[in-house]
Amino acid sequence: MRAFIACISFPLLTFACGESFLTSNGMGGSGPTDTTSTGTTTETGTTTETGTTTETGTTTSTTSTTSTTSTTSTTTTTTTTTTTITTGTDDLIGCSDGQREGYLNIAANPKIAACAGGFKLPGVVTAASYTPACQRQGGDDGPHANGKGCNVADLCSVGWHVCESALDFQGSTWGCPSDVVGQSFWVTRQAMTSGGACAANTKNNLVGCAGSAMGEPVATNTCSPLPDKMLWAECDTSAVWDCGASDKWLSEAEVVTKNGSSEGGVLCCRDN
Repeated sequence: MRAFIACISFPLLTFACGESFLTSNGMGGSGPTDTTSTGTTTETGTTTETGTTTETGTTTSTTSTTSTTSTTSTTTTTTTTTTTITTGTDDLIGCSDGQREGYLNIAANPKIAACAGGFKLPGVVTAASYTPACQRQGGDDGPHANGKGCNVADLCSVGWHVCESALDFQGSTWGCPSDVVGQSFWVTRQAMTSGGACAANTKNNLVGCAGSAMGEPVATNTCSPLPDKMLWAECDTSAVWDCGASDKWLSEAEVVTKNGSSEGGVLCCRDN
């Protein structure tokens, strides 16, 4: 039996399919009569087409069913933007700008660092000075080295703090740094009474470690092992340290600012 390929017949038109020919009156030019041919075609995708052709004798009947499936795909894209603010890292350096200016031998001084920089927000004993204000960018190598918008806490790294007292200082080191360069003062949060004794909850004078030609020795052992202090008069002659108007001569620790990165900075003690 010769293979038969399904054909579609329309009035007044003749189509040739393979080796069989159908005329407009339904007669085949060649091939057997009384033949049934069924074809089913499926296309995978978004369109499915099924066609069935039946030919009996000289009559051809064509039934064509077309089913079109349309699938709409919705893609939702979510974009998340994360802004990372650099606020210093808990590291071995201790200074927020990543560089120490004193206690350079980290192995010998793992718990204390001398950190240069500026802070234009006042005080070393005020409540506000305990929370960094400029994302720890006040170091001398930071973007706010002149102290704009910064307080003393901005000079220490995360995991470090401005040394709180003589006792805190004593637990962190053997004494003041011997490797700082030039005229400088390195302040802590320790302050004095009006009578010149180191004590808690006071605001007189600045207490810390002095480099050459800055500050003066503490005359009492109440501040030991912190050896130096800065009075209002000495602060007033500095190019960058500022202790306010002359009527603040008993409250330097409450009003002090530092308007540049030269002449020292702060002593930072490790949290643990």
